[in-house]
Amino acid sequence: MWSKKGYTAIEMLTVLAVVGITATIALVNHAAQKPHTNLRENGREMVSQLRHLRQQAITTGVTTTLEFLPRYGLYMLSDEEERALLPHVRFGYPSEVDQTPGGDPLSAQAADGVSFLNEVAGFQADGTPSRQGTVYLTNASADDETHEGYREALAISVNATGRVKLYQWRGTRWE
Repeated sequence: MWSKKGYTAIEMLTVLAVVGITATIALVNHAAQKPHTNLRENGREMVSQLRHLRQQAITTGVTTTLEFLPRYGLYMLSDEEERALLPHVRFGYPSEVDQTPGGDPLSAQAADGVSFLNEVAGFQADGTPSRQGTVYLTNASADDETHEGYREALAISVNATGRVKLYQWRGTRWE
């Protein structure tokens, strides 16, 4: 008589095949979400850095700055190393974006994705910005903007009082 205490090789191969197919599907879905996830992460990081700089200026009584290098996909905090945007993210906005978060037409100054004067955001000791402006981030390719899944945009604005706010492009307006 045969004992039925184990699994047959066919049962094991079937389970492995199902697990392999499921893992492949999950990996493909994860890879498709990477541009979206990277854009969100860079947007949150930029907001966090600007808010931290404002608080640092108030606490220390010293002006703080954040310099943007949009041509290279980099930004640099006061006295720190350069930081790079994540893959699939660049400074700029998709071609259909035609207005600022305030509803005004986009200026030529923001064509590279940064509207701060001299591409530097800064905060004075009282927490007010030395320059108002907006940074635009997108996962739309600069060369080929035809893929609808990669046409998202975020705007990080600093207003006259020093408030840092994150906006998302919703196809026809910023929210």
